[in-house]
Amino acid sequence: MQQINSEVFLVTGKKLNFKNDFLKIIKNMSSKFYNLTAYPNIFRQTYWGGFTRSPEPDIIENRNRFINDYDIKNRVKLPNYIYKELWNTIVEKKPELKISRREEIQYHYYSIIIRNKCNSRIFDHEETYITKSGNYIIIYSPYEASGSGIKLEEIGFEKIYNLYSNSAVTYMMIIPKRRR
Repeated sequence: MQQINSEVFLVTGKKLNFKNDFLKIIKNMSSKFYNLTAYPNIFRQTYWGGFTRSPEPDIIENRNRFINDYDIKNRVKLPNYIYKELWNTIVEKKPELKISRREEIQYHYYSIIIRNKCNSRIFDHEETYITKSGNYIIIYSPYEASGSGIKLEEIGFEKIYNLYSNSAVTYMMIIPKRRR
């Protein structure tokens, strides 16, 4: 049996130490995205974090930056009343989307109402977080920035650096800590 040479040359001519570098590359190729960030415990629960294809390095950097820039404590599920407030803001801008009390009771969860009544593509790739000071942060990273005539900026979201993909623009809203 022939022993494998511990030095491997890539097509570029860069020398790698097989035991260290090559195995790290193979591990990273099969690793989920959340493991490639400095905050795997936070991103583990995201849809984005579950991908295993080749990641966009600047998105990994942006994710780490996001945690530091906004003092993120953890990923959370938003309470329904926050989605209701978001829905009310949408209806103020687009009164024709107003729903009946019967529909409101039927759907109950405003996150579902928002997706069903609006073009759900603008509310794509939702992630929600809580900061160390108790504020909520909701982000959407749509490939298409408007739907049903609504633009995320019109309902209080601001554009930030991309967190999902270089093809999907990320919008964020900070919801201040308060008692319900």
